[in-house]
Amino acid sequence: MNHSLKLQLNQVDGALVRVIGVTERRGWCTTGLQATAAANDNALDLELNVLGDRSIDLLVRQLEKLHVVQRVELAS
Repeated sequence: MNHSLKLQLNQVDGALVRVIGVTERRGWCTTGLQATAAANDNALDLELNVLGDRSIDLLVRQLEKLHVVQRVELAS
């Protein structure tokens, strides 16, 4: 099943790598990724499209635990 997540990350080295790594280790395939600078200079807005059969709520909770993640929202 396809899902779209909207995240806001701290703009630090390795933030994207951490998010993608957790996503893949939790059994999800990244099908799309778009990152833009947030209105806040120290943040990055990320739209992440994933494909998988597992519970999306579990992935959301795992991403929320990352220190680089400020906010996670399930868009679809």
